[in-house]
Amino acid sequence: MSHYIRLSTNYYTHRKTVRLKAKLGECAYWLMPRLWSYAAEHQPDGDFSDYSAEEIAEFIGYQGDAQAMLQAMLDACFFDATSMHLHSWEDHNGYHASFSARAKKAAEARWAKQPSPTPPSKTGQDKKGIERKGKETSIASRMLVASRKPFKAPSIEDCQDIAIKTGLGADDGEEFFDHWEQKDWLVRPRQKLANVDAAMRTWKRNKEKFANNNGRPAKRTQWHVQKDIDAINEELIKNPWHEDAKDKRNRTPETKARYDAMLQRLKELKAEAATLAMQKT
Repeated sequence: MSHYIRLSTNYYTHRKTVRLKAKLGECAYWLMPRLWSYAAEHQPDGDFSDYSAEEIAEFIGYQGDAQAMLQAMLDACFFDATSMHLHSWEDHNGYHASFSARAKKAAEARWAKQPSPTPPSKTGQDKKGIERKGKETSIASRMLVASRKPFKAPSIEDCQDIAIKTGLGADDGEEFFDHWEQKDWLVRPRQKLANVDAAMRTWKRNKEKFANNNGRPAKRTQWHVQKDIDAINEELIKNPWHEDAKDKRNRTPETKARYDAMLQRLKELKAEAATLAMQKT
């Protein structure tokens, strides 16, 4: 566990702090130090992409509007422009990640040295004659081992499928895949992303929340909808179930489910385009 963070001596007069104070008031002087302290202890890689604004506000003790707080931090450039990663975290406090990894490695080494419990005898009793629930323990052990499934990273096609089912476009799925692939699918050191579907839903919410529209969700136009329709059509024609597909040999239940999901999304987009056209007239 880390007990200290590095805080620049010019933090209280820095331009970014002044910007934050202009939007949130005097609390700007303690908001970021508290967030950095939380990151050092609980998020040593400085990546908050899986956190909602409400969670961040709760963890650092902010009582005001959580969305306004997070947007003010983004506008003041305390997070990277393209992600929810603390700006220049590795330069100033990146050692916390290495400390966390080293502590976990030491803990694993200590646990490896722990003696294994005395196994129950065939009669269900240990050496002292105390009856053991060998059968129940064995079942629980097998269940625990079965729950530790090795992580399997999704393919770019999997991410595109999930994006379409979530209400995004195939290009969003590709962007999601590139983002997590370059991070080796790690949410923090030695911990892989547990739920890709939930992460995609968070990705969608963040895309809507942090659009460059003064903190409000970006307004969809016919141009945005047509862009999504074009992306879906490009993916459809590549699917072996499409009537104009060049290669129809890979017709499997998985590719059919993907094809149906894209058709459903295309239907929703066309309905949205029709609604926008009516509003324009």
